[in-house]
Amino acid sequence: MNLTPTQSLILLLNLIAKKCWLKAIYGLQTKSGTEDLSSKALPVELQGYERVFNALLAERMPNIYANLHKAGVLPAEYVREWVRTLFVPWVEIDTAARLWDIILLDDGDSVLFRVSLAFLELLEPRLFVRDRDELVSVLQGSNKGAIHVWRRELDGNLEDTTPPKDRIYAQYQMNESSIFERLFSQNVWWKDMTLQRLLDRELNR
Repeated sequence: MNLTPTQSLILLLNLIAKKCWLKAIYGLQTKSGTEDLSSKALPVELQGYERVFNALLAERMPNIYANLHKAGVLPAEYVREWVRTLFVPWVEIDTAARLWDIILLDDGDSVLFRVSLAFLELLEPRLFVRDRDELVSVLQGSNKGAIHVWRRELDGNLEDTTPPKDRIYAQYQMNESSIFERLFSQNVWWKDMTLQRLLDRELNR
């Protein structure tokens, strides 16, 4: 509000550049200008961040971690898109803006991990199925059963099976209150030192 559009853009880019996980994701550009998500092309650093997330998930939600691991569902199939988009299409814009405040003003990447864990905690009741495709569809917000129920309760439309635009996880009743409730509850156990230790180990710092 206090800067020109150009100054605001520069400030935003500088804030984003401080986030190493974001830099690793935004660096996924081929010569054609499209993302290359093949495992051979992925920067080692990006794979390291996703291994750290998996380690945190295994520690905090071992049952969910075990089920996703058994089904072969990798963080690249859901958490990478959460972080790449800074959670914007998944929640209402007011919620995304509040998340941006704490993400961009935080000194490191910890809030990215914490928000992603909060998302999984809110999705947890839906993540005990064994079918891999269904697990991925829940995480990506494209599960037809969940959308069908949401559309029916919202406007009685039983034909539309597309997820809500710009607030994909509205179908799961995920909102600002529930997300920040989970974030505040993390204060009991979250330790930045643990995250730093995992980052040092996985990224060979």
